[in-house]
Formats: sequence, C-alpha cells, structure tokens
Amino acid sequence: MPTHELTRLANHCGSDKGDAVLCAHGYTHVYSALLERARNQPIRILEIGLVHGQTQETMHDRLDEIGCPSLRMWAQYLPLASVFGFDIVDFRSLSEARIRIFQGDQSKPEDLANLVAQAGGAFDVIIDDGSHASHHQQIALAYLFAHLAPGGLYCIEDLHYQPTDLELPGISTTREFLRDLRFGGCGARLAIDQPGLAVLLSQIDAVHCFDSRSHRWPLAQREDALAVLVKQGRHALLGDTVNQITDQSDPVFAQTIRDERIAQLPASFFGHTAIHGQPIYGAYTSVQLDPTYLVVTGNRRGLQQREKAHQEPGHYRVGDDIDFRLGGNAPLYQRHGWDFSSEGGTWTIASSAQLVLKLVGKPADANSFRIEVLAQGLVGPQHPVTQAELLINGVATGPLAFGHQHLCSATFQAPLEGLNDQSLTLDFRPLNPISPKMLGFSEDKRELGLLLVRIRISYAV
Repeated sequence: MPTHELTRLANHCGSDKGDAVLCAHGYTHVYSALLERARNQPIRILEIGLVHGQTQETMHDRLDEIGCPSLRMWAQYLPLASVFGFDIVDFRSLSEARIRIFQGDQSKPEDLANLVAQAGGAFDVIIDDGSHASHHQQIALAYLFAHLAPGGLYCIEDLHYQPTDLELPGISTTREFLRDLRFGGCGARLAIDQPGLAVLLSQIDAVHCFDSRSHRWPLAQREDALAVLVKQGRHALLGDTVNQITDQSDPVFAQTIRDERIAQLPASFFGHTAIHGQPIYGAYTSVQLDPTYLVVTGNRRGLQQREKAHQEPGHYRVGDDIDFRLGGNAPLYQRHGWDFSSEGGTWTIASSAQLVLKLVGKPADANSFRIEVLAQGLVGPQHPVTQAELLINGVATGPLAFGHQHLCSATFQAPLEGLNDQSLTLDFRPLNPISPKMLGFSEDKRELGLLLVRIRISYAV
C-alpha cells in the first residue's frame, strides 16, 4: 500500500508525526485526512513545540542543519500556507521561507498574546506538541482557541504522556478532561479560570480522539493520544472533513487509528433533566474550577509557581438575595467548589464550596445575624437525604439535611464575634455527596452535593 504523502514528508523531514522516526506516532494519517481538502489553500497553521527533546539533546550541534522538522513538513505539504512556530527555546534563526518562528512560554498568557499579535490574525489550524504538561496544554488551549477561525481545528498531541518533572499535582490531565466532557467534566480541576473555561466551552463544537501508532507504549496507554477540537462555525477551506475520517479507505488507518467522537456538545450547557419528577439541573454543565488555581511557568530546569491573586470579597448588602440561578449574582461571591449556574441553581461539586462576602449595611446595634439557605440535595431511593455542614468563618453550625421533595430552608443564628472587617466566609461541606451515575440516573460521574438556589443574610438586634 502506498505511503501517504504527508507520512512520507514527515519521515523525510525527521518528524515523529510519521511512522519511521523517533516515537513514530503516525498522526500524519489523521492530519492528511483533515487537511487534504485544503492542501492548495492559503491556510494559517501554528505549531507549538518545534524540536523533539531527544533531538535537542543528541543532535544539538546540528540543529541549524536539521531545522524544525514539523514546520518544514507543513511548508512542503501545504505550499500556499502560512506556517507559524512557537517554542520556549529560541529557534527563530531556523525560520525559512513561509515559516515564521516565535519564542515564548505556552503557560504564559502574555507570551501567547505576543504570539497572536506578531502573527497578525486568526489561525485555521493549531497543533500543540509543546511541553505536554497538562496545565500548559490547558492554559494555551483556553487562550488560543479564541484566536482560532470559525470551523478551525485545535489539535493536542501526546495526551498519553505527561513529563513527571513538569506535571502539576492536583491538576486533571488534559486527556481526562476531554474524555469527561461527555459527563459534564466530572469535577475536573484545571489550570483555567472559570470565565475562561466558560468562553472555551461555548465555542467548542465537538472533540475527536485518535490513537498513537507508536510501539513505545502499550495500546491501552496510547489510546486517545491525539485530540482534535472543532470550533463552532464552518470553515470555507477545511470543510467538515473531520466527520468523515472514519470513511477513509486505508485499512491500516482504519485498524490502527481509532476515531472516537467523544463529545458532541449540546447547544446549551445549561440543560436539565428530571429525576423522580424533580428537576436536577447541571446535567450538561461544564467543569468547575478553583479560582485559586496555580499558574505554573518555567521549563525543565525548574518550575516557578505563583498563586493567582485572590479576588477581593464581593460586596453584599445585608437583606438582599444571593441568587445561584442562571444569570444570578452568586459568581460575585463564589471561590472554589462550585459548578456553573443553571436555571435551577448551582451545584456544589467539591468537598468544600466557599463564598466570601464583604457585608455592607451593618446596624450599629446588631449582635448576631441570620442566614437563610434555600437548597436541595441530589437524592434517590437509596440516598434519601443529602447531609451537609455549613461553616461560618470557620465555625461549624451543625449538620443539615436536604431532600428532593421540596426546597428546604434553614435559618441560623450566629454571633458577630470574630467578624474581621465585616468579611464573611461561608463553607458548604456536603457529608455524603453522590453522583447521578451511582444513583442510576445517568452516566454523569460527578459527585454532587447541594443545589443552592438562594441565600439571604439579615442582622438580629
């Protein structure tokens, strides 16, 4: 069987996207199917990560001769394309005709902003073959997807491999995140802030995963090694080829590269379903992020971690409602542990879901305050009550019980002692969270605690 032209070029240029060099992933079988229609079109393609680490280590004295293998491959395969490269190492001297190379760190939004500004426009195809650290992939995805043309393709390679010296503990792998979009994200912890994730998910049309053909890892590990995210809209040059990949006539391609359409995202992430007649919202909501996530920058020589600046407490006028429903004001006060809001409210999806408020309007003679909570639990026949604990400025108020027959309200009397600068922290801690999958309601594996609808605080004198 004749070799794909792109595979031949990859092998000739020394790229492991082919089937003969270094890891020999065979991704060119996927890329040729995706880009064949646009071969002679003036598309703009960006690749992050330009020279294989092994090549840098063993052939560093020949880099001027070797160049950037994948970029050379793209320039030859796509003769009318504008090819852009981006790497933390300075490979700018390896630029060629129609190949522009920029230096920067994919984990730094300011470097990504400089890349976009210097490249001068949206990209049609973006390929992340950079550090392979999950948080680096996620930061770059959140920023660059907005600079992808409608209907464009965002590809992330080698999802089966994360370098141990770069991977950040506590961050979900990018492969897990993309796989679990089928079930609403499953409470993944990502290096993307909540607004950025909301924008990203609103722009994704579908996610496809493919296997690597490398022999360096067992098949079970190299499954879903390449992800292709399709942006909403139609691309005039690329068309809809991603959805016809499985129709390729190459039997080797069909047998060794598995196209799994894992996420055809619904039109709205704020859908809902009914369990025992009770609306359970958030069935299609996305991943909740901790706004105190760590942004990690650096390289293999060492990591420099900096914690995102903590947000100032939201100003809350005593007596007003904190509304957790879609379009409500709860995001002003939310810190960590919350899902996106829905028409029915907002689920807690962590061991602690926190609110921080700066109280406004405290009477001079106030000596205590009352908190009214309107919420419900995710319950079923074998899980009739969701129990939770509320901590007010770190002080527990005792266990609460929420069912599904009606929305429960609870009122608390709490002293004002220890109220620092009128800043109030509320921590909701579900004691027996459970997932819809465990209850047999759906395939959603997220452990949901309480569905908060409304909170109102008032002073007692």
